[in-house]
Amino acid sequence: MKRALFLLFVGLLFSSTVKGQIKIGDNPQNIDAASVLELESDSRVLVITRINTTQMNAIVPSAGAIVYNTDLQCLHYYDGSQWINICEEVGGIPNLTTEPLVNTNSTLIITPNGENNHIEVAPNSIRSEQIVDGGINGDDIQDNSIGQSKIGNDAVGRNEIAENAVGLEALDTDEITLSNFSNTPGFITGANIVSTIAGNAITDNGGAYYSNTPVLNEIAVNEGDIATNTSSIQTNANEIALKEDAVNKSDNTALGNSPILFPTQNAVKTYVDTQIAGSAQTVVSGNTPNSIIPG
Repeated sequence: MKRALFLLFVGLLFSSTVKGQIKIGDNPQNIDAASVLELESDSRVLVITRINTTQMNAIVPSAGAIVYNTDLQCLHYYDGSQWINICEEVGGIPNLTTEPLVNTNSTLIITPNGENNHIEVAPNSIRSEQIVDGGINGDDIQDNSIGQSKIGNDAVGRNEIAENAVGLEALDTDEITLSNFSNTPGFITGANIVSTIAGNAITDNGGAYYSNTPVLNEIAVNEGDIATNTSSIQTNANEIALKEDAVNKSDNTALGNSPILFPTQNAVKTYVDTQIAGSAQTVVSGNTPNSIIPG
């Protein structure tokens, strides 16, 4: 029985050698047809050669050899001329460079830190050529993220400021004075808004101010004059209406050479009687020509 088992073992070993396939671990009867060496286990792992950097560099194996560097705590493979740290290859990008291709200056830098490489924005590297029109809008800029020291003189012109973009609450009135503004021909200046006429209502007292008090005072005076004139006109109108009363008019053309109404003799008599009544003279009438006898 023992002999039979030994022959079976030798047969299996010989069969594996002939096929050039070896499987170690669980389910040895199931082996991948494309494998040379296959490991299968749910409780054990493959531990490859573990050596330090000095020991690793002393070995010149065939390309593809793999070891675990205990100094750097990472797998290394041999590419045919040198040992390559797999951790750096996996964590980085092969052939990575910061040299600009489209722009004129580099915006990124790679900073080594031990076994790590950090990709960072280069100082003072982002300029107008990297920012396209409309690339940065209000939603991309946090409140108070850009201070006065970051904005150069004349950096923001009239064309860069949208209508109503800057409100009154955003302006420090203590920092903006008339001395900050210079007007060129075609703009309103102090000479245009300040008159030399006495009593001018607009003055240049640190700014343009308007008072309507002089105008209102003048209007009040004129309204008094208008009221007086209106009363006088009404009085004159009443007197004219009395004198033009139809009772005192006649269309007798014998009184004149016009068909327009004229005062009648009765009206004339009334007027004369009124005038004589206030005098010391007496009017005497008779068949002879009338005469006036002094009283």
